[in-house]
This record gives sequence, structure tokens and C-alpha cells, in this order.
Amino acid sequence: MTPTDKLSIESVEESKIVSLTKGMYGSESNNNPIPYFNLRCGQMRWNDLVHNGGWYNKKGEKLGWGDISADDLIHLSNTLPEWEEFYILPEGASYYKFVEAIEKKNDPILTIDAPGMEYVNENCRWVISRGTIILEVDDYVNKTSMKTYRDMSYKQTSRELFLGMQKTISAIT
Repeated sequence: MTPTDKLSIESVEESKIVSLTKGMYGSESNNNPIPYFNLRCGQMRWNDLVHNGGWYNKKGEKLGWGDISADDLIHLSNTLPEWEEFYILPEGASYYKFVEAIEKKNDPILTIDAPGMEYVNENCRWVISRGTIILEVDDYVNKTSMKTYRDMSYKQTSRELFLGMQKTISAIT
């Protein structure tokens, strides 16, 4: 049994009804004590796939940050509400790179806690939605393929193909 299998009943029940909202996990200095989807702001994982990554919703709003493991991705995929998508950006893109981008754009609407979907799509590494959809976006591949890491199967796609898919989805909705 992995640590993410050891969930309290309360966290499982909360995960089934909770929408992904800006700041739901708290911040660096003020963590929310409720482990929605078994995640906590600033968490550390010994087996992380993403170290100190930023977590975002489909509105481009920051939910929290911390290490993410394969077990976390699988748990998110199994417990997210059907209408939600969970985006993970690497540490550099979820803070350092974004601070520079804000300063260059001088746009008062863009903030560290809500960079917007354009920025999130251009910089995300993982996208998770309900069911079996776990997608790794990689700048160094040029096609989409199925991959396996431990017990997790996922799709890996290029940034170019991912951005094209996102534009198509935006045009439809």
C-alpha cells in the first residue's frame, strides 16, 4: 500500500465534490489543513516526478504547489470531478519564469496566483482529468505516444501538438 492509498474518509469525500478553486491549498506561508485530492501545499515526495511544481486549474489560477509523484497523478485522475482539469507546471515556470513574464508584459490582470490559461498551456508539464487521461507535455518530442512509468500509463505529446489541441477545444467551447 502506498502513502496515497492511505486516505482518510474525509479527504476522499471532499475530493469527490470539490471544484478546483484559486488558492484552495493555501500558500507558502498559510497552508490549508484539508488535503483535497490527498495533496498539501508545499508537500515533499521522495519519488517525485515534478519537484516544487505549481498546480493550476483550467482558468489558469494557481491552486498550490509542491512535489507530485506518479501516485498523486493516478489519484487525481481517479478522483477529480468530471468537469475539472489539473495542470502542473515545473518549478521554474510556476514562479521564476512567470515573475519575469509579468514584469515584461506589464499587464495588471496577470498575477502570480492567476497567470491565465495561455501561460499555463505554454508551460505545463502534466495535465490530469477524470478517468485515465494523464498527459505529459514535453518540449523535446515531436509526436504523441503512450508511455508507462511504474504502474501509470499516460500519453506523452509535444508542446506544439498540445497547443494545437487546446486551440481546437477553445474554438469549440
